[in-house]
Amino acid sequence: MGFRKKSKSPPVLSHEFVIQNHADMVSCVAMIVLLGLMFEVIISYHDHRAVLLVLNL
Repeated sequence: MGFRKKSKSPPVLSHEFVIQNHADMVSCVAMIVLLGLMFEVIISYHDHRAVLLVLNL
């Protein structure tokens, strides 16, 4: 039984690195977009609630 050498990971920003890690990159971008949408909804909810408090509703 021969032992395999550990292969070096390709340099960052190389074509091979992008090919090996494209799913991780896409999932990170999707997570950032979803977090941005969540904060947008939370901020608009708090603004709407502040207006209701000012109007005593």
